Amino acid sequence: KSHAEQHPNYKSGKWTLQETLEQFLKSFENPEEQDGQVTREEFINYYACVSVTIEDDCYFDHTMRSTWGLPQKKWSSKD
Repeated sequence: KSHAEQHPNYKSGKWTLQETLEQFLKSFENPEEQDGQVTREEFINYYACVSVTIEDDCYFDHTMRSTWGLPQKKWSSKD
């Protein structure tokens, strides 16, 4: 199952899978320029805003890797 299929609005039948994905993409985009495509700049800006809410870089890295299904980094005392 995709992450979109776990969204409460999809599970309740309020949104279709397509609507769920479109809402997800909107969260990355500039509200004044929504075109359904997330640019690299929009993606970076979104996560720049997210990162300021997390004080610990290791935790931020772990959170992003978990969110996107990426392998976890082995942190050393030098990081």
